[in-house]
Parts: sequence; structure tokens; C-alpha cells
Amino acid sequence: MRFFPMKPKLLLPSTKSQSKQITPLSSKCRNAIAHVLSPSTVRERAKSIPNCREIPLLDNESSDQSSLVSFLVEIDTVNNIARVNIYCTSGTIGTCRVLNGKVREIFKKQCSLDTVERILRSP
Repeated sequence: MRFFPMKPKLLLPSTKSQSKQITPLSSKCRNAIAHVLSPSTVRERAKSIPNCREIPLLDNESSDQSSLVSFLVEIDTVNNIARVNIYCTSGTIGTCRVLNGKVREIFKKQCSLDTVERILRSP
């Protein structure tokens, strides 16, 4: 049996003119840019919600410059609580609570201020 080495193919540039098209931002990208939340505005909305209190952060950032704002929300009774983390730079909300003895975490991306308030009222 005889083996012949394969010759590499030469790749030549295309002779056809190729124009680059600039596509506009998709609606998903535009929404991602629009959903940056202000920590102070999130705190103001949370003040109007009963049984919702902010959890102070232990990091070295000041509370006005931090991109993470966390809240504890009491649901019905003191034993039934949820932690809501709001990542202001991305507009993501993380909700963590215990249901039937299991930890349940839910993340929602690109949230508006109205969505933040709705989740804080009913996590």
C-alpha cells in the first residue's frame, strides 16, 4: 500500500468584492443597554413596600456606588422570607427562598424598575 502525502491547499482571497454591512443593534442589545438601574432609585422604590428591608453589604464600596442591592422580604409570616438581590449594572434580579425544605433560586435578566417593584412586592 502506498501513501501519498497530502498537499496543503492554498487559500486565495476572493476576487468578488465583499462589502461589510453594519447591522443595527438588535432589540435585545438595546434593551440590555436600557436596563441599567440606579441603586438609589431602587432603594426609594423599596421603601414604599411593606415588610421589605435592605441588607447592608459588608464590602468596602460605599452603598451609593455598589452595583448590588439586597433586600429581605417577609411573605405572610416571619418564618417565610425571601432574599432579593438586584444587580443594578445588568438589571438582573435574583430571588432566593426556601419552599418545602428546598432552596429555590430564580434569576430574571434585563428588568425595569417596575419589574423590580413587582418582584419585591411578591417574590
